[in-house]
Amino acid sequence: MVRYGEKKVRSIMSKSGIYGVKYAINPYIGCEHGCVYCYARFVYIKMGKDPLEWGEEVIAKTNAVELLKREVVANRRGRVLISSVTDPYQPIERTKLLTRRILETLQRYKYPVVILTKSPLILRDLDIIKKFNHEEVEAGITITMLNDDDRKVFEPGAPSVDARIKALRILAGNIANTFAFLGPIIPLFTTKDLSALLELIADAGVKRVVIDKLNLKARNWESINRALKENYDKAKIREFWRILRDPYYYKKLKRKIINEAGELGLQVDFCY
Repeated sequence: MVRYGEKKVRSIMSKSGIYGVKYAINPYIGCEHGCVYCYARFVYIKMGKDPLEWGEEVIAKTNAVELLKREVVANRRGRVLISSVTDPYQPIERTKLLTRRILETLQRYKYPVVILTKSPLILRDLDIIKKFNHEEVEAGITITMLNDDDRKVFEPGAPSVDARIKALRILAGNIANTFAFLGPIIPLFTTKDLSALLELIADAGVKRVVIDKLNLKARNWESINRALKENYDKAKIREFWRILRDPYYYKKLKRKIINEAGELGLQVDFCY
């Protein structure tokens, strides 16, 4: 059972080191998707919380919109990422509406945005998203694997793969700059259906795919290993870690992705 809380924060627009964006806005602390690989659990470490409890608590930044209305005036305009260390459309957003109200404010003040989520709930806000100039808004859905049984292991609280593919298709029909985020690419689990996944993305009308590798940070290796031990045999677990220790694995995979995506007419951008 996820615990919910509320907190007032001092600022809502954070300077971002992510290429292509100037600011990041995270309406919530924590994420009830509870993805075992998520390195955003470093937020918990900074707060003195156990990073292995990631996914068990979500805190809403109740004064986020109030702060944003001041900060959009005080700051120099630049591209905003929603979000970087939480999902802006996790279930709590259905009632809190923080992401929706943040988008309304950014659109009013003509800030360009990039929205990234695992949730079809983004479709609720198409009315606002479509008010942005088409070159000033990008919307992406994260998909890490095609098999939904594996998804339940690695992303226990996240929407199903099928729901995300359907949402991606609707987004692509409404937002010119729609992309799929394949991150992280998880050895054995993403890769076993990678070709089929790329085909589904292209068939959904998406033209761009962003790829990232699995980064072991903030003790996420512990939650990954725990999930593997609870759901897979020892041989598969050994193979998983053997692949991750290969320094050339992601470099070789990059060539394969470029070739297959190119045949499907997909533009590919890598984060590694």
